[in-house]
Amino acid sequence: GAPAGKPTNKANPILPAPPPTADLTLRMPAPIDVPADGPDQFVCSVIPISIDNDKWVSRVEFHPGNPKIVHHSLFFLVDEKTATGKAGAKGSYPCFGGVGALPRGALGGWAPGAFSRELPSGTARKLKKGLALVMQQHYHPSGKPESDQSELRVFYSKSPVERTVTGLAVRTRDIHIKAGDPDHRVHATLELPVALSLIGVTPHMHYIGKRMKVTAILPDATRVPLISIADWDFNWQGQYRYAEPIQLPAGTRLEMEASFDNSAANPHNPSSPPKAVVWGEQTTNEMALCFFEYTSADPNAQGRVLLSMARQWVADFF
Repeated sequence: GAPAGKPTNKANPILPAPPPTADLTLRMPAPIDVPADGPDQFVCSVIPISIDNDKWVSRVEFHPGNPKIVHHSLFFLVDEKTATGKAGAKGSYPCFGGVGALPRGALGGWAPGAFSRELPSGTARKLKKGLALVMQQHYHPSGKPESDQSELRVFYSKSPVERTVTGLAVRTRDIHIKAGDPDHRVHATLELPVALSLIGVTPHMHYIGKRMKVTAILPDATRVPLISIADWDFNWQGQYRYAEPIQLPAGTRLEMEASFDNSAANPHNPSSPPKAVVWGEQTTNEMALCFFEYTSADPNAQGRVLLSMARQWVADFF
């Protein structure tokens, strides 16, 4: 019933360009069956990668086979012999808490609401020959038997690569939320041991998450806002890319603040009446973490950042 618009050329409308064809499509070897109810499942599917030499990846595009049950997916790169040995003939194995092998790299991840973005020109993730994709799927039962067979589409960089993209996370597991609490708050801090260029950010919480804000505190006490979400929605978990990289010197502190609404007034609360909620991998548990994609001129940056993260997480755990 709406009135027609006024296109400038009705006879030859301008159509959008067709989407580019992926350079590599990696599909789960077999469907995974998920029962109607019970605890969430974590399943790792091993997908061999047939490439003749190392590649630079500028974008990945995840296609959930069954969006009703895929809570999130993570894309790890593992030595092919190690990965296929764990999976056996089925091509998959249970993997709660991790993939059960030392990753040799990663291609990012996906959660509801996220969509694919090209990495900035001159940057890419490295995909080495001899590795396999271990796709870790977190499934949440829908109330009826379901199955899923997801795939990851990989796009190679079309321009020279100057810097490798990798990731870090600020998180806390100190989450103990009383039933009915409308504004439970948690904090986490990570100090950067090297200078970094942040190019993207991905916050993550579950159903009763309400707000998240992350700020960089530079060594001279300057505060740089990195992300602020005032009304969290589990079904719209964006992967945000900065218009320009944010330069952070060594000694910068990343400070995360998050809050949760565990009251009966929260329409997203999965428990009625509300129940006490703690940190955990189940969808009805909670999390508070924020991932960042970064590059660095320091060749040892990744190892030093991982060590700093490990120290913070150990201190947080104990």
